[in-house]
Amino acid sequence: AQGLSGLTEAAKAAIVDAAKFWESAITSRSAITRSNQLTVTLTGKSLLYSNGSADTGTMALSGPQFGLDGPNLIISSGISTLNARRFAEFNANPTYLRNIMIHEFAHVLGFGTLWEPVQFASSTGQVFNFGKNLINRSNATYSANTYAGWAYGELTGSFTQTAVPIEPGALAHWDETRFDTELLTPYSEVSGVATPLSQLTLAALRDLGWNLNFGVSQAYSLPPVAPVVTIAPTLPRNQLAAYTSCGCTRCLSASSAVYAIDGTTLTEAIGPSSTSAS
Repeated sequence: AQGLSGLTEAAKAAIVDAAKFWESAITSRSAITRSNQLTVTLTGKSLLYSNGSADTGTMALSGPQFGLDGPNLIISSGISTLNARRFAEFNANPTYLRNIMIHEFAHVLGFGTLWEPVQFASSTGQVFNFGKNLINRSNATYSANTYAGWAYGELTGSFTQTAVPIEPGALAHWDETRFDTELLTPYSEVSGVATPLSQLTLAALRDLGWNLNFGVSQAYSLPPVAPVVTIAPTLPRNQLAAYTSCGCTRCLSASSAVYAIDGTTLTEAIGPSSTSAS
């Protein structure tokens, strides 16, 4: 879409290659979507922090747009906004951009953005919740009774379903201190450092309903000693871009976001025909 003219052809090709990665990872359509086509609209924009200053830290903002198909929550499309302030870096290293966009497209597919129920409101103002409930907010973990719980048990060597540590505050990535270089942690590594996408990440997408080829995952093991990092204090989600390199929609959206549904009653809204969120 708009604002991408500052990217070189090689950088644009890297974005396409990131999409092709997910095409190779997803083996077939499942109940999480209506068809085998998922449109993701990309734009470029010079991002700002909530105080109006230039945001030079965020790489991109990405997430799904939701809809209802009968009683089921689905992903109808996606949005990804690249931070134009990082274009020179992306152009200098398209492979780095490819990995960033594999991360961002994972958010479009629901990683971190569909771990908790999405709220919809009817025209009467009545609010309903649809979707998964995979997060324990009290201790910032992802449910043990899941495919991801099995995958984490294998990583730890317990070989039992184990609750997975996730980032405090935004609750949209794996925990940085536990998983370090894994691609779906909140902080990106510097260019040149390997950021493997593990079977743990694929398992979390399987929990959402995607059918996946686990063979596309990369070799990954937990660091022998969790690295010591300083985690910023928990902030309202609309301020999290100040310390996260990801800036996914879950990180930056207001926690009270409610999506409108058509129809005067819930039955009309989700009845036999599917209804998209607006």
